[in-house]
Amino acid sequence: RKVVARRQERRDCHAGGARRAPGAMSRRAWATLGASCAFTACTVVYVHWAQENDRVTMHRNVVLDIEREQAEKALLQATGASPQDAPAECESGICDLKSSRMKG
Repeated sequence: RKVVARRQERRDCHAGGARRAPGAMSRRAWATLGASCAFTACTVVYVHWAQENDRVTMHRNVVLDIEREQAEKALLQATGASPQDAPAECESGICDLKSSRMKG
């Protein structure tokens, strides 16, 4: 029996020290799992933030486009020009406000 006990001690020593219960995780495994979970959570949070930021930016750009079109319409009305009098490159009859200011 003593010989068997010594052999078992050697196996335990070579296996990394104290005997673990079946299915127990090492500290390195726990650290890897924790780091993976933290990385995944950060990725999900960033993607949601980026989507919300893109949605707000797109809405702001739509509002700016509407304001620019209204300003161009007001400029055309102030000058007495009709949309039909607009240059040929303006298909909708509304040109870029900057180019309208430079020409007139």
